[in-house]
Amino acid sequence: MSFFFLFLMSFCGMLYHINNSTFLFSQKYGTLIFGGLFSASLALAALFDNFRPKIALTLSGLPLSFLLFYFSTIRFNSFTPFIIMQFSSIAIILIAYARGLPGKKSILIYSSSLIFILAGAIQTQNIRFLIFNHNDIFHIIALLSVFLLYQAVRIKDLPDHFM
Repeated sequence: MSFFFLFLMSFCGMLYHINNSTFLFSQKYGTLIFGGLFSASLALAALFDNFRPKIALTLSGLPLSFLLFYFSTIRFNSFTPFIIMQFSSIAIILIAYARGLPGKKSILIYSSSLIFILAGAIQTQNIRFLIFNHNDIFHIIALLSVFLLYQAVRIKDLPDHFM
């Protein structure tokens, strides 16, 4: 489900950059809405991947409350709520996978999260590199983060506490 939200977020972002009027709603809010859903679904997946179902269900209120806060504060020209949502989800993911260290899955997820934080830091700067602006550079680096995350999701190991 997370990668489906990522696809929709990317599709809306593409529409934003190629057309100014036809896809007005997706331009203004689609990327932000699906970005929030993507982030929350990753945090939920991390909880259910690392805790027994009853505990994960109890803890799931945390990413869902961040998601509700995020949806209540979306402003089109401000990335601050989006950044708060992303960092809160990354924190939940890192804490959830800290239980299973040191496994290949955890290492890939930690690497993916750190690369995404680096990409986010670059996006907040007003830098250019050759023909790329800060947003372009963010997305190029974020692609590496998504690739590592995808590789981690493909690993089917169970945490020790499930054995």
